Amino acid sequence: MDGDSKAFFDIVDKNIASVYYTSKYAVKAMLKQETGGSIVNISSVAGTTPDISRLAYGVSKAAINSLTKQTAVEYARNKIRANAVLPGFVGTDGALQNMSKSFLDGFLKHVPLHEIVKPVDIANMVAFLASDKARYVTGELVTVAGGFGLPTPIYGDAMSGNIKQG
Repeated sequence: MDGDSKAFFDIVDKNIASVYYTSKYAVKAMLKQETGGSIVNISSVAGTTPDISRLAYGVSKAAINSLTKQTAVEYARNKIRANAVLPGFVGTDGALQNMSKSFLDGFLKHVPLHEIVKPVDIANMVAFLASDKARYVTGELVTVAGGFGLPTPIYGDAMSGNIKQG
C-alpha cells in the first residue's frame, strides 16, 4: 500500500464503473422487456486469489464478483440471472510476446491442464452462461483457468517427478 493512491483508485474506478454501468443499463432494459435475461461479467481469478503487486486489480475484481452476486440476488425475482467468468492468465498474442519461456514453463507447472487459457475458452463460457442451457445458473463465479489455483504449491514438483504421489 506504499504506491500511488490516485493510480490505485483510477484502476479500481475504471474496472468497477464499467461493469456497474453495463449491468445497470442491462437490468433496466431487461426490466422494461419483462422477459428476464442474463448478465455475464468478466472478472479474474485475481478477485479471489491475492497476488503480489496487483492490489488495485485484485480489489476491483473482488468488487465485480460481489456486484455480480448482489445483482443475481436482487433481480432473480425478475428472471434476470447474473454470473461472472474469472479467467486465469490468458494467452493473448501480446501477453505471450512479453513473457520468457522460463516464466511460462514455471507458470504451467501450477496449471493441472498444463495449458494457457485461450480467449475462445472464455468466450465459450460466456456463451454458455448467457444461453438457456444455463437457465438455472445465477450468482456463480466460474473460473476458466485450467485448474490454476487448485493444487498446492508442491504440485509442480510432484508432477515433475521430484515428489512421489500417493
